[in-house]
Amino acid sequence: MSDLYNINVDFGDVANILDEYNIDYHECSRTFKTTPSCPHYALGEYVDENKSVKWNKEEIKKRNAIYNAEKEKLLLEKDNALYNIKEKYADKLSLLFPTLTNKEIIYAIEVVDDKQHGSDCYIDTEYSIYMLLLYLANIKTFKEKM
Repeated sequence: MSDLYNINVDFGDVANILDEYNIDYHECSRTFKTTPSCPHYALGEYVDENKSVKWNKEEIKKRNAIYNAEKEKLLLEKDNALYNIKEKYADKLSLLFPTLTNKEIIYAIEVVDDKQHGSDCYIDTEYSIYMLLLYLANIKTFKEKM
């Protein structure tokens, strides 16, 4: 148990939840389909060689618009699925940090994840999230006492 910031939360409990979160999040991220079923055409390609250049350009624009719309839809579905995973684990973490909202917990996870991906040095992500959650809980507790 850590009584850092006057909040008693066991790091092992947080680490177990974050281990499950990482497995689910990366599995969803890796397996979610984001490639549209229709092809994407490069400029200068032809759809039908028997048609005019103008017709081919217009047809490629239409087909690429369909491709882009489908890709955007697939990416949005993936983002929603990943956010739902974050919410699921924020619910679990909120049992350990009852003073924090799910939004604050998700924010802490995202901040640490962003810092980890942009960093050259390795810092234990679970420990960083744990410390940030403790810090946020301490600030909230301090504000409530004032």
